[in-house]
Amino acid sequence: MSDDTSYRAYRETVEALASEVRDRVRSGDDMWDSIFEVTDGNWWTIYTHAAARALVHSDNEDAYFDQMGGSIEANSYDEIVCKLAAYALMQDVYEAYVLLIGREAANPDGEE
Repeated sequence: MSDDTSYRAYRETVEALASEVRDRVRSGDDMWDSIFEVTDGNWWTIYTHAAARALVHSDNEDAYFDQMGGSIEANSYDEIVCKLAAYALMQDVYEAYVLLIGREAANPDGEE
């Protein structure tokens, strides 16, 4: 991964991960397990500068609080930002996956 923290780079990552989730689910894997596995340790979530930008680019910057409640346990700014970015990325990938399978169901022949 380059050091590109642009919105476009983030969205391309989300779309690529959603495609990977689709492939895993098609082969019989659980959707949520797949989402966790493809996002775990992702560049956007382990480097503080990228994680901070992921939160700017994400429509789900509050995903951690939506899923885990009102407070976050962390010992540093870095840990907070990376944890929030991980949950945001997982939610973004989930939403992109849902859109992807919806588009594919609407166009089973792959035509737009």
